[in-house]
Amino acid sequence: MEETIMEFSEIAIMPQDLLYGLFDDDEEDKFASLKCVGLGNLIYVFNEEYHKKYPACVCEIGSDDIGEPSRKCSWRRMP
Repeated sequence: MEETIMEFSEIAIMPQDLLYGLFDDDEEDKFASLKCVGLGNLIYVFNEEYHKKYPACVCEIGSDDIGEPSRKCSWRRMP
């Protein structure tokens, strides 16, 4: 049986104001309900417990001419 190895590396850090905008100030388990979904060069981050009340954030990952991911990322809030 051959095991698949999943590797990851840090591409960008979400700006703190966007991150804390996903929670109430008094929420104790802030990060327990965060979910990430990726599609193409976009990564969506949202609070699963409060999806109707809080915005999602998206990170667009830039690429170089060859199509390899670069370290250039653009964060923004989604309605």
